Amino acid sequence: MRKPLLLVLSVVLTILSENLFAVVPFLIEKRINIPGIKAQTTSLGKSIHTLFTYHDKVYIGYGDYGANTGPIAIVSYDINSGNFAAEYSAGTETIDRFYNFQGTLITMDIDPRGVPYGSIFIKDVNTGKWRAGADINDGTHTFDAVEHQGKLYAATGGWSAQISVSENIGASWKADLVIPTPNENQYHRFYYVGSDGEHLLASGYTHTVNTNGTSGPLMYIKHGANWNPVKGINSYYIPVNINDNFRLFGLNFVREFYSIVDDSLVKTGNYPELSEDIAPTDNDSVSFEKRAFLSNMFIKQMAPPEGEDTLFVMFSRYVDIISNNETTSCSLQDIWLTTDFETWTFITTLYDTSQNLLTAPDYNAISYHNGNIYLGSRSGDLYVLRDAIQLIEIVGCMDTLYQSYDSTATKHDPSYCKDPLHTVWNDSDKGLETSFTSLKNGLRIFIKGATSYSIKMYNLYGTLIHSESANQSGIHTIQNVPSGLYVVNFELFNKHRIIKIVIP
Repeated sequence: MRKPLLLVLSVVLTILSENLFAVVPFLIEKRINIPGIKAQTTSLGKSIHTLFTYHDKVYIGYGDYGANTGPIAIVSYDINSGNFAAEYSAGTETIDRFYNFQGTLITMDIDPRGVPYGSIFIKDVNTGKWRAGADINDGTHTFDAVEHQGKLYAATGGWSAQISVSENIGASWKADLVIPTPNENQYHRFYYVGSDGEHLLASGYTHTVNTNGTSGPLMYIKHGANWNPVKGINSYYIPVNINDNFRLFGLNFVREFYSIVDDSLVKTGNYPELSEDIAPTDNDSVSFEKRAFLSNMFIKQMAPPEGEDTLFVMFSRYVDIISNNETTSCSLQDIWLTTDFETWTFITTLYDTSQNLLTAPDYNAISYHNGNIYLGSRSGDLYVLRDAIQLIEIVGCMDTLYQSYDSTATKHDPSYCKDPLHTVWNDSDKGLETSFTSLKNGLRIFIKGATSYSIKMYNLYGTLIHSESANQSGIHTIQNVPSGLYVVNFELFNKHRIIKIVIP
């Protein structure tokens, strides 16, 4: 998805010698060979800010609106042919977000080039050609867009913060909410807009021009036709809707997400704990400070096999390596996923163990398509984890899971899981047979044809409750597991099978 998050915490750790879940992305192409981005001249302009999959293509966002490095070519990578194409020259200084509005791909005109106002760029679903939408009055910067009750809403900012609405995919706009600047000492901007189907939420910030201004977060919620300010905010938050679950992700040292009740912010959960696995370096004795924060990209895309919305979250663990009284900074990325904001599953650490940590790619953008995870780096290179994810259905009781399962209960109605909880996954070309059977207070795994595998099992809150690795086929049992809903990450042949399972 397209929402930036920033979060920092500090812990002192020691480098470990092995990271069992680290995987090596495949380099698709270096920046210097990718249209558009290869012509960028600043470090920010050369960085891939966002990736977005649409109609078997991966769209790439880049640019620098501080240094005005536009116009920006809207660039796509064709997954089937492997070719890159510059589809359109957009009169903007950067592209940071894409959005699929009712099957139509759009991107935001964050900083119009050579003109005072802009809005969005639209790809016609019939002709495949791009065009610029009509200008939003006072739309100096259009940062975000979302569908709400069949209409397209855009978040803008200049001196005033504004939410505008279009009923014709950007052919015309009208103001729906305007927060005017009170004086020349400060200005407002809405950076995000989100919808839960019933309510619309605008999130932004008031900036100061000089010491006479007052800065702070800005948030409004729409009930019907009326906008109300949200109370109790101390940062600005990112609205995310996934499978009809609406949350606000905290920023600036806030490792929590929230809901809005009676126009007030209410905490509803915590982010999952970051992995304690640390990638190796050339010197195992090196100690360092791990400053872990939520990276600036996550996505909401369709996940197989049932088309359920899945949120992939990329965390960055910024690391200060201290050696010979000198400190060098680098980073390491982890990928998690969730479908409900309650069950978080650790997928992998992105790291090539043959590389020095200091020279490893710094991944900055993520997208997903048919089991493949596409990654963009801060140096502008495009990577892929091929066949990285296979989301397997919940084992047993699947059709009534969310209606019947009570996460606070210690016992369950026998009729709830009356059938054997069993699923089979086979890789016939590799001679692999795998089955998972839930037991009373446990899980049985049968593996045939495998030389090695790894298992990590998480509870509803993303806490790791079991981890094991083995190098032989056979029956393996995980015992003493309390009844409840769990997620199992089963890694085999560099693929991750994500299994949701009920332990009765």
